[in-house]
Amino acid sequence: LSRSGGILAPGASEKVFVEVTEPAKLGKEVASVFIDVEFREPSDNPAGVEYILGVEACRPRISTSNMKAIFCQHKVVNQAPKLILNPTFIVDNNQLNFGQVALGQRTDAFVHISNPSRIDCEVNTKLIPKKSIGKIKGLSMDPSFEISPPTFVIPPHDYKIVKITFHPSSC
Repeated sequence: LSRSGGILAPGASEKVFVEVTEPAKLGKEVASVFIDVEFREPSDNPAGVEYILGVEACRPRISTSNMKAIFCQHKVVNQAPKLILNPTFIVDNNQLNFGQVALGQRTDAFVHISNPSRIDCEVNTKLIPKKSIGKIKGLSMDPSFEISPPTFVIPPHDYKIVKITFHPSSC
């Protein structure tokens, strides 16, 4: 609470700022602030005038369970088909497969990243070659893949479309 005391001239007003730091738990919390005025009638709100403050502690998050919503612009299948011509999400492998793409050509996939929370969600994307998972230090990025935009903010209850480009340059 800033400005916890002072003198206020007749007819003037003053802003009081309340800062919430590291809530103890997720969810709603309520607190009371009492404003006491010196030399006022003692029977009028003896503890001061009460103002109830409410806050809800939330964590940012993205939706990760509805693959049909995330990959809504592409085919979503349970098992890998024999032939994949366009980007396809394979549920059993948890894999976005771009199919057969000729060297020097590029193909794009569009992924819907949704924010179901009540606060902004800052997203930073990173490409990690599958063989390097678990050995993040010193990993080399595969230049065949690009993500655009690499960082972004999703407002509450909204989504952003992320473009993943596959551009193979060698076998």
